[in-house]
Amino acid sequence: MATSSIEIVTLEPQPALAVRGDITPEEMPAFFGRAFTGVPGAAAAAGVELVGPPFGLYPSMPGEAVHDLLLPGGEVAQVLHTGPYDTLGETYAALEAWMREQGLAPAGPPWESYLSDPEAEPDPQQWRTLVCWPVGGHGPGPTG
Repeated sequence: MATSSIEIVTLEPQPALAVRGDITPEEMPAFFGRAFTGVPGAAAAAGVELVGPPFGLYPSMPGEAVHDLLLPGGEVAQVLHTGPYDTLGETYAALEAWMREQGLAPAGPPWESYLSDPEAEPDPQQWRTLVCWPVGGHGPGPTG
């Protein structure tokens, strides 16, 4: 697993289409398979052109249906994870530690943008996932 340097970036709000689901980690691959095929079909039916990579936003949401949403704008801590999805926990831990060291606090749920298509790139060591976590206010600094 490799990560890039963590940085703070300012994003514009991003209109998006998403599939909601209340799933366990073990159900994620099948859920993403359905979502990543369902969203393009819903977009085509609505006459909407998709731009940007697929993503996963992680609040707790029940149900499973395609709907529109707005990814938040503002400052986010952002890091590029390279490697299999099952090592993303290490990247999140590093990101949380970095935010604490910077005196930053999470300001909303994180999301992941999947820059690699596992069907086109079968080697999980090469998969690239951009992790974004909104930050705001200041949390406890390094001394707590």
